[in-house]
Amino acid sequence: LAFLSMLQNDVGRAEQLLSEALKHSTGDLSAKYMLARIYQMQNNFQKSEQIYKQLLDQNSRSAQAYLSLAGLLIRQGKNDQAEQYLKTAIEKYPQSIKTIVALSGFYLHNQEFKKAENLLQHAIQHNPDSSELHLLLGRIYARANQWEQSEDAFLQAVQANPQNPKPYIESAQYYTSRNLHNKALAMYHKALEIQPQNVGIQLQIARFHLNNRNFDKAEEYIRRIIDQQPDFIDAKILNAQLLLAKNQADAAKNYLGALIEKYPEISNLYYLKGLAHLQ
Repeated sequence: LAFLSMLQNDVGRAEQLLSEALKHSTGDLSAKYMLARIYQMQNNFQKSEQIYKQLLDQNSRSAQAYLSLAGLLIRQGKNDQAEQYLKTAIEKYPQSIKTIVALSGFYLHNQEFKKAENLLQHAIQHNPDSSELHLLLGRIYARANQWEQSEDAFLQAVQANPQNPKPYIESAQYYTSRNLHNKALAMYHKALEIQPQNVGIQLQIARFHLNNRNFDKAEEYIRRIIDQQPDFIDAKILNAQLLLAKNQADAAKNYLGALIEKYPEISNLYYLKGLAHLQ
C-alpha cells in the first residue's frame, strides 16, 4: 500500500503507512529504506540520514545503505563525509561494481580525475571483463581531455562485452564529440547489428544524420522507427525537426498542429511550432 501511495504521489499517506508498519516490525529493512527515501523526497534530510545510519547498524553488510547515505550527504553538500562512506563501502565490498561506479562518479563530478583514474585502473585489474568500468574510465579521460587514452578505454569496453550495444553507443557518442563522424557511424551500426529492432538506437542514428544534414538518411531511419512504433513521440518530434531543417515551414506547422492536438501536454511541440512560424 505504501508503494502504491508513492506511485500516486501521495507521499504523506506512504509515510503514515510505513511508520505504522515499523511500529510492529522494527527489523523490516525494506520498509526502512522506503521511509528514508520518502523523508529524502520531503527534504527532511535529518530523519533520512538517521534511518540510513540505523540501517548500517542493523545490516552493516549492505552496500546499498552506504551508497544511499553517501548520496544523501552529497545532496546536502557534505562531500567529505560522503567520500568517507563511499571509501568504506569500497573497503567492505572491493568486488562490487556498483560501489566502484559510485565512488568514481563522485570523483568525476568533483573533477578529481586522477583519483577516479587510479580507482578504476585498480578495479579493472580485478574486473578486466567489466565493460562498465572501461566506459567510466573512458568518460574520465574524455573529461580530462586525454583523447588517446579515452578512445582506448572505449575500445576496451567494446572488447570486454562485444554483444552489448551500450559500449558501441558510448563510443559513437565519444567519436561524435570529436567530430570523427565516420568512426561514430560505424559504432552506431555495430550497435544496431546487435539489436536491429531497437528503436532507441535507430533514433540516435537518425539524429546523427540530421545533425550532419544527411536528410535522406535521417528520414529513412525516422520512417523505419514510426513503422515499428507508430506512437513513438520522440521519432515524431525528430521528424518535425527534420522538416524545419529542410525549411519546409508549412509542412512543419501542419505536422506539429496535428501532434499538439494529440499530445497537448508536450511543451516542446509548441516551441517547434513557434520556430516554424519564424521561418
